[in-house]
Amino acid sequence: MTWKLFLDDERYPPNDTLEANWKIARSADDAMYYIRTYGLPIYMSLDHDMGFMNMTGMDFCKVLCNYLMDNDRSVPKYYVHSQNPVGAENMRKYLAKYSELHTV
Repeated sequence: MTWKLFLDDERYPPNDTLEANWKIARSADDAMYYIRTYGLPIYMSLDHDMGFMNMTGMDFCKVLCNYLMDNDRSVPKYYVHSQNPVGAENMRKYLAKYSELHTV
C-alpha cells in the first residue's frame, strides 16, 4: 500500500492533498501504529509539539529510527512542518544523522 503520514495533533494536510492517501496521526503512538500496520510511508509530514503530556515529534523520530535500524530500512522522504523552530531543527538533524549513518 502506498501511503503518506501526517503527524500533527491539530492540523490537517493541505486541502489539495487530502485525496493523496494520507494517514493522519494525532500522536507518535498513532504514527507508529500506522507504520507497523501498513509498512513505511512514501512521505512523512511531521510536527514537533504534540500537546500536553504527549510524546513529541522528536520522540517519534527516535522511535522511528530504532524501528528502521531493527528492520534495516532507510528514512522515508519527509518534511518537518512544525512551527517550533528549535524542535523542528532537532528533528531534521536527528533524521539526517540517522540517514548519514544507516544507508540501506
